[in-house]
Amino acid sequence: MNTIALMRMNLLRSSHVVAAAILAAGLLVAATPARAAFPGANGPIALVSDRDSTTALNDEIYLTDEQGSSVVRLTSHPATDTQPAISPNGKQVAFASRRDTPEFPNPEGDLELYVMDATDEDGDHNGDHLRRLTDNAATDSAPAWSPGGRKLAFASTRDGNSEIYVMDADGAGTPMNLTNHPGSDQLPVFSPDGTRLAFTTSRDGNFELYVMGADGSAPTNLTRHPANDAWPEFSPDGTRLAFGSNREAGVAGDIDIWVMNVDGAAPPVNLTDAMVTNERWPAWSPDGTKLAFWSGIGNGLGSDGELYVMNADGTGTPTNLTNNQASDVYPDWGPAPAKKSR
Repeated sequence: MNTIALMRMNLLRSSHVVAAAILAAGLLVAATPARAAFPGANGPIALVSDRDSTTALNDEIYLTDEQGSSVVRLTSHPATDTQPAISPNGKQVAFASRRDTPEFPNPEGDLELYVMDATDEDGDHNGDHLRRLTDNAATDSAPAWSPGGRKLAFASTRDGNSEIYVMDADGAGTPMNLTNHPGSDQLPVFSPDGTRLAFTTSRDGNFELYVMGADGSAPTNLTRHPANDAWPEFSPDGTRLAFGSNREAGVAGDIDIWVMNVDGAAPPVNLTDAMVTNERWPAWSPDGTKLAFWSGIGNGLGSDGELYVMNADGTGTPTNLTNNQASDVYPDWGPAPAKKSR
């Protein structure tokens, strides 16, 4: 398996040119999932969309509500802005962008990490209080907040292949490599109590879900399945993981959203088996009752991609959160912003 080609498939998405290949077992790991589900009242859902593109299809970051009725545009830049992660207090959004890389406007340029406010108070869509967090010749992607918002986990190719790192959320200090493995380690997400990180890795030959200590200790395979499993997302109480898998569909079959107990006490449950499309990127609501996710055909990088919301136990019928001719992807469900104490 070509790790560099896989990373490009995972991370590079610009002008809707699909830099993707199908993995040996058939799962398209086309991007990152939501970054964390911190407990609290339900707040906005961050997403990536090209809905306001004119001369070129360009990804920007937006916020919407649980019904999809209100949309706020947070970025407006000709470079790709992607992979949003809402902070535990609901006030900031970390994301990846090519806006300052030497390769811009080349769509294959490296991604760097940024943070901005989760509001657009001045109405210019240019990222209120925007700050750059990383600056190197490698690709840094998939930011994931720790509880309390002091740390960010992320994936980077800075040491030659994709590894999981952790850094101070203000960009100070030197990021620490937590995995240091020849396999491709990707898509980190903190547990709500901050003691563990779940991630996706190819170290066993196919993509599996692993969990390790927040310091990188004791990496453990949670899935152990010949299919590919990706996009882990902790439930707000930390007891379950939502993820995407093609384990019931075979090499060319659909990808579904599954939920499993972190302790392995029960078999994983397929939540979207009734849907005939592919489903990816689960994002748990902070109150633990719902999941937002992407649904579409193929790899979802065209106008067929929409976001949906369903009950976290799989009951009922998923409802359409977005409904347009744009590509709406990468949901992350944040908590309601914390109010200042008086």
